[in-house]
Amino acid sequence: MSTNAYAAILICGEIDAFQHNSVFAHELALALKEFQIGANIIDYRSHPRAIHSALQDNDCVFFICFNGFGSELSLANDQPGRLSSAFQYYGKSVFDVMHDCPTHETLVHQMGVNFPLRFVLATDYGYVQEAHELNIHNVRFVPSITFPASQPPPRRHAGRRTHRWLLPIQLPPPAEVRKRLAAYGGYRAKIIKHIFEAVSEACIADLSLDPRVETRRACREVGLLFDAFNADHRFLLTAVADLVKFERRRSLLKALGNLPITILTSELIGPDRPKDFTYLPARSFSELLAIMADSDVVICPLPHHTGFHERALGAFSVGAAVLSAPNAVLESEFVDGRDFLSYKTADELAGLITRLSSEPDALSSIAESGRVRASARFSPTRLVETMISLAQTYRK
Repeated sequence: MSTNAYAAILICGEIDAFQHNSVFAHELALALKEFQIGANIIDYRSHPRAIHSALQDNDCVFFICFNGFGSELSLANDQPGRLSSAFQYYGKSVFDVMHDCPTHETLVHQMGVNFPLRFVLATDYGYVQEAHELNIHNVRFVPSITFPASQPPPRRHAGRRTHRWLLPIQLPPPAEVRKRLAAYGGYRAKIIKHIFEAVSEACIADLSLDPRVETRRACREVGLLFDAFNADHRFLLTAVADLVKFERRRSLLKALGNLPITILTSELIGPDRPKDFTYLPARSFSELLAIMADSDVVICPLPHHTGFHERALGAFSVGAAVLSAPNAVLESEFVDGRDFLSYKTADELAGLITRLSSEPDALSSIAESGRVRASARFSPTRLVETMISLAQTYRK
C-alpha cells in the first residue's frame, strides 16, 4: 500500500440535516489513521469533480458512503443508453454503511444499485435480510460505532449535570402519515389500508414488536407476497414504520407528562404539550453529543429493534446512562441493570424515572459501566478493520 494511501468518505449535506454522517465520517477518518490510511471527506453532490479525481487516483484505496448516498454514481461508457457503476469501472470498492431500513421509501435511490464492489455494511440484523431481498449480494452485519473523537469537555458526575433526563426525539405529526393513505385509492388500496391499520395498532400497543417484521407477517397471513421492489409494498412498510414511530413517541410524552424531562426536538407539539417539560431546539449531532454529556440519563425510544442506533451509542460514548425501549442488540451486548436500563411500556418508563430520581449514585455507576463496555466493544477502529479486511480479500 502506498504511503499516500487514503479512503474517500462520501457525505451529503443536502440530505443529512443534523450532520449524523459527518460525525461518522470524522470518526472513521481518525480510525483510518491507525492503519496509516488517510481520509478525504467529500460532499459528493457539491464536489463531483473531487469524486472523479479520487476514482482515477491509485492512492485512493476505497470509498465509504452512508445509506447508499453516493453508491449510485454511474458512468455512460461502452453501451449507449446504459449506465454502469463508476466504482466498478475504476475498480474501487465502496463500503456502504447502512444505518436505516433499505426498503424504506427514503432509501429508494439505492434499491437498484448492485455491483460486485459495493459492500453493504448493515448495522441492523434485519437490514441484512432486507438487502438480500434487494438482490444485493455483498452484505455484512457490522456493529455501529461509538464517538471517541467527538467527545465534549470532561464529563461531570451524575447529579451535577445540567439535564437530569434527556429525551432527544423528532415529533412529526402522525396525521401526515394518514394523509398519504387517504389519497390512496383502488381495490389494492383497501387491502393495503387494512394491513396498515392492523399492524400499526398492534405495534403502537406493544413496544417489543418490530413494524418491519410485523408488516411482512401480516402480508403472509393475507396471502400477499411482500416484494421490496413493489412501490405499493414499500409505501405500506414506510407508512407503518413512520406512524408507529410517531405514535409511540406521543404516548411516551403523555406518560411522562408530570415529570421534569428535557425534550430536544425541532417540532412544535401543540398547545396541549406537557407544561413540566423543558424544551430545547434540535441541533447537529455533534452538538447533541455535547448535551448528552451534560445529562445524567438519555431516554432512547430506539426504533431499530434488531440493530444499533446512534442515539444510544452517543449516550454511551459520553457517559450518560441509557434508558432504552426494547432492543435486541442492547439486550445481547449489554447487561440490563448494570450497563443500561430498559423499559417495556411508557408507564414502566415513568415509574423507573420516579424511582431513580433519588438514586444518582446508581445512575452514575450504570453510566460508567455502559461507557466502558461500549468503548471497548464498538470503537470506530473495529469497523475500519472490517473494511480493510474486505478490501484485501476482494481486491480486483
